[in-house]
Amino acid sequence: MTDEQIEALLERAASRGANEALRRIGLGDEGAGDDVRQVRNLLDAWRTAKHITVHAVIDVLKKLVAWLFFAFIILALGKHIPAHLNPFDGN
Repeated sequence: MTDEQIEALLERAASRGANEALRRIGLGDEGAGDDVRQVRNLLDAWRTAKHITVHAVIDVLKKLVAWLFFAFIILALGKHIPAHLNPFDGN
């Protein structure tokens, strides 16, 4: 056999093996490329949603900490406000 014949034989064998492997995992039909693209798009959408959700949760937590800080400051300073100006004084 010549080198070209051996190379052609190896290419055919590799192609058949790859096709068989794809067929065994359910990607041997004509729509397999579309299926893989759809799965990739779904994964991209999942990653984007996860990224947005994490940032939204972090933003809410930062705002909560800020509100708690300001509430503490207002309550702490409320003790030093004259009674007639203090909205927290029950009198």
